[in-house]
Amino acid sequence: DQRIKLCFLGRPNVGKSSICNSLIKSKRLIVDEKPGTTRDAVEIDFDYLKNGESTWLFTLIDTAGLRKKKKINSSVEYFSTVRSHHAIERSSVVFLVLDAKTGVTKQDKLLAGKILEFGRSIAIIVNKWDFALESFERNPIPGYEDEAEFRKEFTVSLLKELFFLPDSPVIYVSAKTGYALENILESASLLNETSLRQLSTLQINRL
Repeated sequence: DQRIKLCFLGRPNVGKSSICNSLIKSKRLIVDEKPGTTRDAVEIDFDYLKNGESTWLFTLIDTAGLRKKKKINSSVEYFSTVRSHHAIERSSVVFLVLDAKTGVTKQDKLLAGKILEFGRSIAIIVNKWDFALESFERNPIPGYEDEAEFRKEFTVSLLKELFFLPDSPVIYVSAKTGYALENILESASLLNETSLRQLSTLQINRL
């Protein structure tokens, strides 16, 4: 299969379905302010025309928002969790979606660890970044010269919380405005290429 399978994983209501909808410019996935709208892992084939030249082939997998085990209070939520784990297993690249307004939570750390257990390439998406962009347009956040400086500090803090991850890319987007969504596909292509790299016996011995 030439398609790169992308899985979007995260807590309820961080914007996974909204990101997928914005990427495919469709409303095929249900989006609601109420957490827990997505109950199943939904797969959608998606062709991306890169700069009007080459076409990249993807399969987007939107998953149910994953709660802590003690908060799973129905069989529907339990099997949603199981299907999300299966989605990770069959993916090439997994995006851990975070909410810019809440930052890294304990549940986010558990999900990042789960992705590593499956041995998948991982990138971090910070969604709802439009709030930071709009804040600096109206009234800059005290202590920061501009949005770029704030983003840099935010990234340092984020990676400190997720210190156990490899050198994973951090992508700032807004599903609401469409800001920087193309960076998701760029990162997916690069990570997939890296994961398929073959190492010679000599290289491994040297390592």
